[in-house]
Amino acid sequence: MPWNLLPPAPTTPHLRLFRTLLGNPNTHLLTMKTHRFTVSRRFRQNHRSISRVPFIRIAGNWLEQAGFPIAGKVQAQVSHGQIILTVLSPTNTNP
Repeated sequence: MPWNLLPPAPTTPHLRLFRTLLGNPNTHLLTMKTHRFTVSRRFRQNHRSISRVPFIRIAGNWLEQAGFPIAGKVQAQVSHGQIILTVLSPTNTNP
């Protein structure tokens, strides 16, 4: 079958975002930057005991510049050795 008779490829949200970014004059602001943090500990107390839990504090003006507004809702996707934070839109607060 000739290529021009094939059905159009399905569009995914990631592909739509990529196409939007290509046409956006501010795309250069979306370059990946690395920030390093230390996993420290906090103490959590329940009615029976006190335990240590890992704690990471993330703060800085760069968060807002990266699209994480103050009081914004964030979704965390966690896998072994990796955490991905994504800003939730005001209408999409249920992950």
